[in-house]
Amino acid sequence: MKKYTIIAILVIIILAVYFAPRAVDVVQISGISDYKFAWQFAKRLYRANQGDKNAQYMAGMAYDADMRIRRDYEKAEDYFKRAAFQGHESAQLELAYLYATTDGPKRHPSSAFYWASVIISHSNDQEVKNQALSIREKISGELAPEIKKQVFAEAKSF
Repeated sequence: MKKYTIIAILVIIILAVYFAPRAVDVVQISGISDYKFAWQFAKRLYRANQGDKNAQYMAGMAYDADMRIRRDYEKAEDYFKRAAFQGHESAQLELAYLYATTDGPKRHPSSAFYWASVIISHSNDQEVKNQALSIREKISGELAPEIKKQVFAEAKSF
């Protein structure tokens, strides 16, 4: 029994040593004042960086929403892309929205059209398709017909 207790304590210490610096970094880098949230966010970032598409989507939402950490469109885009390329529909929709509505360098109508078209071509959820159609209609006038045709063909083969 003592053997398992010692092993459990060692595992806890190793996990604390591994995650604690990341939680502190998240607090300092992102301006989080709540250490419990920072700890949870550090674990989410760890899972996201290990390839978990749901954690990637949630990390993107955290950076995009400006709720408890500083808004960072670069990081939001990065995490949304990672999840989107793994087939996460909500991440695909967020990318379409980000590229369609953001002012400045992140505004990219053909990318918005692409991700909206991916959803329209592959989603089984009619509500999600309707949101993607709405985004695509808003930016459709900004693209030449031949660009739209090419982008749509690429999206169908996603």
